[in-house]
Amino acid sequence: FEAEGYRLDIDEDGDFRLEMRDTDRVLHGDLRVYGDMFTLSNIAEDTDPGEFPMTCRVAAAPEGFELAADGPSCVLFDGLVFARVTE
Repeated sequence: FEAEGYRLDIDEDGDFRLEMRDTDRVLHGDLRVYGDMFTLSNIAEDTDPGEFPMTCRVAAAPEGFELAADGPSCVLFDGLVFARVTE
């Protein structure tokens, strides 16, 4: 999935790889969806305090899914639509 400078790869076990293209930062961890909540946690790389776990509201969008902040942890992705890419 891609959205404005981000690429998010998710495998069938819920592991993710998040590429932040503007900063060349790549993070790996666990992605879980519970109802309408989307959580990125257990990050393998060093992160800033309070940066993760990141919990967002998730909603289906025609091309993929949209994330919305449900508190300060998801401000980074608030309003972004991640569209499915085929490569």
